[in-house]
Amino acid sequence: ENNKEESKLLVLKSLLLWISYDGGRFTGWSASNNNKNSSSSRGFVRSIQFELQKRLAKVYGDIDPSQIIVDGTSRTDKGVHAQMMVAQIYGLKTTTTRKTSNDTTTNNTTYCYGKRLPHPTDAYDEDFCFLPLPMEPKQLLYVLNRMLPRDISIRGYQLPPKKKTTSVDQKKLLQLYPFHPSHNATSKTYNYTISVGPIHDPTKWRRTWHNYCNKKIWNSTRIEEACTYLEGKVYDYKFFRGAPRGKTDIRRFASQNTNCILTKVFIEDITTTDCLPGLTTYCISITGDRFLYKMVRFLVGTLVAIGKEDVTMDEFHTMLQDTTTTTTNKHHPKKPECAPANGLSLVRIAFGGHPSLQQSWKTG
Repeated sequence: ENNKEESKLLVLKSLLLWISYDGGRFTGWSASNNNKNSSSSRGFVRSIQFELQKRLAKVYGDIDPSQIIVDGTSRTDKGVHAQMMVAQIYGLKTTTTRKTSNDTTTNNTTYCYGKRLPHPTDAYDEDFCFLPLPMEPKQLLYVLNRMLPRDISIRGYQLPPKKKTTSVDQKKLLQLYPFHPSHNATSKTYNYTISVGPIHDPTKWRRTWHNYCNKKIWNSTRIEEACTYLEGKVYDYKFFRGAPRGKTDIRRFASQNTNCILTKVFIEDITTTDCLPGLTTYCISITGDRFLYKMVRFLVGTLVAIGKEDVTMDEFHTMLQDTTTTTTNKHHPKKPECAPANGLSLVRIAFGGHPSLQQSWKTG
C-alpha cells in the first residue's frame, strides 16, 4: 500500500499553495513588474511571483524559472499585503510551446481561457508537457519556507480540483476549462487599516494610513451609511478605477466590464489598549465578486473623505452613477483620492462550486 502511494506521488504534477506576504518591499505580485537589475533606497526591487518561481526552479532541479508557472488568484499592486493568496504551481518541459489559437485543447493539451501556456486539468494530469512535482507536498512546503525570504511564507497546500465536464449547450464558458485560481474565484475580501487622530503611531505606519483629523470633524457614522449603500447592489465602478498604465491597458479598459457587486462592506473600530492617546484605529472591510484596478483603494479614499465631510453622500451617489472619470466638467464629482497601498491586505478568497477549497488547508 505504501508503494502505491509513493508511485502516485511521482506523477503529481500540480499543487495549490496558500501564500502570505508583506508587500512593503515588493513591486507587486506579478513577475512582469520584476526588475532584476535595479535597486532602490528601499532595497532590491522584486515581485512575489518571481521570488516563488526562482525558489521552485531550484527545487525542480535548477531549471530555468520560465519553466515554472505560478498562477495567482489576484495581482496585488506594489506595497499591498496578503494574508491569503492562492496560487497554482506546476512545471513545464522545455519543449512546451505556446497556444496559437483560441481552442480549449491543442494536440490533446488543455489550456485555460485567455492563456497561451498549457494548464493541468487536475493534480495528476498525464500530459507529457508537465514536469512531475519534485517531492512530496509536505516536504515541498517545508523546503520552500526555508528558502523564501522572511516577507513571504507558504501557509498550506491543497490539490487542484478536477476539470468539470459540461454539455455543449451550457452558457458558462469557464466550465469548459480546467480549474484556475483566478477564473474560479467567486469572491475576495480586502481589509484596509486607517487611523485618525492628532498624531500617528510610528510603530504601525507600515500597515496603516493615518489621517490627521480632528475627532470633532470625523464622522464614522456617515462612513457606515456609505458602506450600507454599497452592499448587495450592482454598480458601475468605472469612476473608482485607476488610470491605464500603457497602450495595453487603454485597449483593455475600453472593453472592460466595470460592473461589480460588493456583498459585504463595513467599518469597524479596532482600537486597542496599546494605541496612543487620542488615536482611533479602524478596519474597512470590502468583499466583492471582482475588483477593478485600484478600485478598493479609491473606494477607501472616498469613504475616508466622507468621514472627514469632504465628500457629501449626494456626491458619493453620483460617483457610482457617473460613467466618466473626467474632473473638468463642474457637474461631475471630483476624482476621489487613492488610499496608499500600505494599509491594504488581501485576507480571504472563496471558490464557489469547490467545497473542498473552503475546508482546512494542509499545513504539513
